[in-house]
Amino acid sequence: MRGLRVMVGGLVGLSLMAAGAVKTQAQTYIATLSGQDASPPVSTGAVGAATVATQNGSFTYTLEVGGIKDVTSACIHISKPELAVIMLYGGPEVARPTGVLTSGTLTAKDLGGLTSEQFMNALKTGEAVISVHTAKYPGGEIQGTLAPEPKRG
Repeated sequence: MRGLRVMVGGLVGLSLMAAGAVKTQAQTYIATLSGQDASPPVSTGAVGAATVATQNGSFTYTLEVGGIKDVTSACIHISKPELAVIMLYGGPEVARPTGVLTSGTLTAKDLGGLTSEQFMNALKTGEAVISVHTAKYPGGEIQGTLAPEPKRG
């Protein structure tokens, strides 16, 4: 009987650990940035790639660019549930960046007035768009929508 209690207790413990693992499972969102996807579309050779990784309410990001000049800022625009702008890079102006423009971790105060849950929902529903703004195109030279990274396997 004691052995059965130990086994059941162990199974309950494993179930709780598995449930916790589901809550902490990381998800990565990616975007390919181009002038075609800017609003309005821009004819440019500039390109970019972005990742936002989420886990336990924490958001880490990396934004890489190439073929672009005079970058003034980069941000994530959220259109729903309410308009919000999350600043990723705010200057100084970079003449000809190549590679990683910016990377870091977003905290609650960085989310443009959104809660972590609202930001996560915007990522899941395709409402999070990354734009890189330049001196020539202050409305955004390249842009891309963050989408879940495809599962490998």
